[in-house]
Amino acid sequence: CSLCRDVGDGVICCTTLGCDIAICISYGSNTASPCIIIPQGISAEQFMNSFVCPRCYMQRGEATPYILSTSGLAPVQPVKALPNLVAIYLHSDETLGRNHMFVGLKHLMGHYHSNLITYSERLTIKHTTPMHQHHSLAALHRDLAGGLGSRTPYVIFVETHSDPDGRLFFHIPKAISHKLGYENLTAASVPAGVLLYRFLGELWQALPLVKTIRGLMLIVCGGSLANSTQFPLMRRLVEG
Repeated sequence: CSLCRDVGDGVICCTTLGCDIAICISYGSNTASPCIIIPQGISAEQFMNSFVCPRCYMQRGEATPYILSTSGLAPVQPVKALPNLVAIYLHSDETLGRNHMFVGLKHLMGHYHSNLITYSERLTIKHTTPMHQHHSLAALHRDLAGGLGSRTPYVIFVETHSDPDGRLFFHIPKAISHKLGYENLTAASVPAGVLLYRFLGELWQALPLVKTIRGLMLIVCGGSLANSTQFPLMRRLVEG
């Protein structure tokens, strides 16, 4: 959000042509503290499709037709679009979150949206073999060879569950678990760094840490972010 630098329940962009302001709103949760309070009788979708930010209203000499919360009174900090970005999304089962994320990133990049390169993979043990990774990552390597530059930032999303010790789960099909001698084994858990290495293979090894990875986003149920052992290890993946 251009005001509070948080996300609320969602961040919407000003519809004024050329404006780079994006502000968070509430979709009705009890936990978010949005900067904008949507007027009663207007749905979030209606509000988003016609939203004009406070700065644009001020430049027009008009009052805002909505209320700003206390956090919404902070100085405006425009969101600057990245000229290029590689977004990698590793997910457990559903793809809805991935689809929303890729659409949102393309929107935030504005007229640079054609320079958004995306890659996604389901977290199942079948996708950890070198042969699968070679074929799966081939298209991504072709896109990267198109000339976006070696300093193109990466953002990596991991959407899965974690065990009580903060390790992240990946799926194991029944056929494979039976071959291993297990009857009811459907998943296994590993530290975040091991999971990234297993599912991104040579690509993960090739990434120059710190200079290139802009963010590691964990969309995880469980104790991974609160675990005193795993969380420092995750931070090191980005900070070096």
